[in-house]
Amino acid sequence: MDTLDKARRKRPFKLDDNPDAQAVIRQLTIRERVRSILEQHPEARNSDGYLFWLYARKYLGLNLPRLTFAQLRGLNFDSVRRARQYIQHGGQGELLPTDPTVVSQRGKKRHTMNQLYG
Repeated sequence: MDTLDKARRKRPFKLDDNPDAQAVIRQLTIRERVRSILEQHPEARNSDGYLFWLYARKYLGLNLPRLTFAQLRGLNFDSVRRARQYIQHGGQGELLPTDPTVVSQRGKKRHTMNQLYG
């Protein structure tokens, strides 16, 4: 069973019920790719910038750091960040940051956001 099938089981959906089924499949694929990077590169758990850089190199075939504007616009940084957040907090709390400073900073930010937005 491939990783996409496993991800689909964790968050089931029916293609007929979803108006943009391809977007759902793409998000599940991004999530599994981010999970792979977080497993293989623990330091990426501490820095979304480094995570984006690894993602772009590995899955988008970009020869970083030299990017054209068109290539940079093609990167979906927000989807990568959201996938990391889901894996670390929305799922089972897996592949958490390894740097205590990052853990503390994210905790403070989460607390502040919860106070502001409930």
